[in-house]
Amino acid sequence: MARWETAMAQMRPGFPKQPADFTQTKAMGRIKDGELFWKISNGHTPMPGFAADVSETDRWQLVNYVRYLAKISEYKYLGNRRTPTR
Repeated sequence: MARWETAMAQMRPGFPKQPADFTQTKAMGRIKDGELFWKISNGHTPMPGFAADVSETDRWQLVNYVRYLAKISEYKYLGNRRTPTR
């Protein structure tokens, strides 16, 4: 996971291509799980691929985590209630 964290830390303003914003529900809804898995496995500029370093099961767990990030971004906190932002 250190390589993943390094890649994520390098994705900052100034890089030629910005990474996807996993919290954008609408944009993430257009990307299929298989496509996310492929990008995690093989890379997509500026992110390297992780097939050699991360097991298939763990890569699918990363797909689930990315989906989770998009889902929780749909809500904002208002006191003790969670209300959809849409």
